[in-house]
Amino acid sequence: MHFKDSRGIPAESVLFRFQETQEQEVRRLLQGELVFAWTANSPVSPSVGRVVVPRFERPFGKYKYVVIVNDHAGMLRQEAFGKPGDSGAIVCIDDKDGNGVHVISMFMGKYDGQDTTRFLTLPLQQGLQQINRELGIHMKLC
Repeated sequence: MHFKDSRGIPAESVLFRFQETQEQEVRRLLQGELVFAWTANSPVSPSVGRVVVPRFERPFGKYKYVVIVNDHAGMLRQEAFGKPGDSGAIVCIDDKDGNGVHVISMFMGKYDGQDTTRFLTLPLQQGLQQINRELGIHMKLC
């Protein structure tokens, strides 16, 4: 499967494997990383954010989320992350070696924090597993 990279070029894409990766390693790989999503609100340049909490659990929640904030220092001509209508957009990171795109999560919605608006995204691996369970199928990102 090919997702667009941050420049808009279709690139080889790999699903980030949260469940096969130790929590410390997830934090090391994602904490502070610049992420992007091509949304209905950002057809010319991607919406850009920064990971502030790689593994966030809500009290009594059943899922772990990736928390993202807007990042206006990231790329030129970028759109703000998390506009109305962005739900379901796929959040990605360009591979540091230029070998494609890492598919991280799916935009869920706003989470108002104490100091700034944050956005909850569901790790795509969890989302695919939920769909598989509910539909009794085996769907994967190929």
